[in-house]
Amino acid sequence: MARVLLAATLLMLLSLAWGEPFKSEDELVKYLHTDPDYNKKLMPPGTKSPNVTINGQRLNVTDEPVIVDVNLFVRYIGEINDENKDYQLSLTLRQSWVDERLSYTKTVEEQDYVLLTDPSKIWVPDLFFSNEKEGHDHQLMTANNLIRIEPSGKVLYSTRVSLKLSCPMDFVTYPMDKQICSIRMASYAHTTKNLIFKWKDEKAVEVANSLDPSPYHLQGIGTDYCFSKTNTGEYSCVKAAFLLKRVINNYLMHAYLPLSLLVLVSWIIFWLDERSTGVRVIVAVITFIATVFEGSRVAGEAPHASYTKAIDVWVNWSIFFVFFAIVEQVRDRASIFFPSEKETITKSPL
Repeated sequence: MARVLLAATLLMLLSLAWGEPFKSEDELVKYLHTDPDYNKKLMPPGTKSPNVTINGQRLNVTDEPVIVDVNLFVRYIGEINDENKDYQLSLTLRQSWVDERLSYTKTVEEQDYVLLTDPSKIWVPDLFFSNEKEGHDHQLMTANNLIRIEPSGKVLYSTRVSLKLSCPMDFVTYPMDKQICSIRMASYAHTTKNLIFKWKDEKAVEVANSLDPSPYHLQGIGTDYCFSKTNTGEYSCVKAAFLLKRVINNYLMHAYLPLSLLVLVSWIIFWLDERSTGVRVIVAVITFIATVFEGSRVAGEAPHASYTKAIDVWVNWSIFFVFFAIVEQVRDRASIFFPSEKETITKSPL
């Protein structure tokens, strides 16, 4: 009997030392407001000598930073603007870390975690999107935020955001070009001594089905790291890159095909009757004018750039071939009225 009482006493002491169970969000919020040891403005204790692997190499960390695992679920990629060099997307951002101050006791009857819908009640990482132009979270019907706190103190913070991000583009091979648009996330205030972002080991970036942003096709997704050093220190950064290939079908029908047909027409006139030189010249001139206008339209629809694009080369060569056909027709026309000396001698009577 004495052993049973001793065991029960030890279990009670361990329970008190570990923390009280939270059966609901209200109890957790009450604890956050009343416990003098918890301050949401202060970072949780970090991990001593954490095992952080980046690009297959173990990161040499001598301090005790908070390790935050990051993963994304991309819901859709919207407009990709070639002129402004930006793109829009909507995603669910998930961050996970351990805050020992939020650990609590769990019994068999209780759930595996406690839900919290207001992230302002606890400490959260100061993540920001470094290539963001515009952005907002979603508050329609209810705030699209979710926080799960497990008994061990592990925190999962999930939120939905919509963003417009800058995307440097290269149009040298336009419209057969490929673009790489990225999303970069970093800590705003904490250096790597205090906070490190790392991609989740499995399924770091997930995408919705049939995610093909017009006028591109999504070919692949990659993840990388982008640590940045400034005068104030080194900051942790993670990056996801979307490989986009332009869909060329529309350009084949509305750019390449019309110009090709005009060039073909300008050269078909060489098969007309040689005695119809005037008609051949008129057709060639009309074709040339049409080619210039069509080429201007095609070039005008292309993204503006200070360098020559593939479509510019196609337009210029198309105009050149049509112009060459005009020159050839004019030369033939001139040879009728101004025959060469050799031709005159040949045609003169004996």
